[in-house]
Amino acid sequence: MKKKKSGSKNKSRRGRKDKVNEVGCAIIENKGKLLIAQRLPGQFLGGYWEFPGGKRHDQESMAACLTREIREELGIEIRVLKFLFQMYHEYPGKRVLLDFYLCRWVSGEPARLECLNFAWVPVLDLKKYNFVPADTAVINELTEKRFYYFGGI
Repeated sequence: MKKKKSGSKNKSRRGRKDKVNEVGCAIIENKGKLLIAQRLPGQFLGGYWEFPGGKRHDQESMAACLTREIREELGIEIRVLKFLFQMYHEYPGKRVLLDFYLCRWVSGEPARLECLNFAWVPVLDLKKYNFVPADTAVINELTEKRFYYFGGI
């Protein structure tokens, strides 16, 4: 799947619903497991699990966004390896364009800096967690094509 223009520079005056938030999502692999994070209570979709990441700042590359967000959220360093796919999702009152990247854990031990919890999970166990709706299609993609993305784990 090729990366598409996001259209995030929407100049419409119709309000926030027209804005599309560009979000980087890190699929962080280490020894056959993926790092997932649970959103804080009080946040949008609090309590749900997700692939960690966050909104891209203006003029920031997606790799820089992911590196910054993972450091802020979990206190670890990652290396962004490759773009996997892009998904658009619409929540009530919020639209997101999610760019998923395969990443490798480099250093540091995960900590709950800006998340309720985290877990290293085997790919096939991802469906046991209550993920944000935008990530469910990604989980299906990962579990069906895990050998392609992760070298046979």
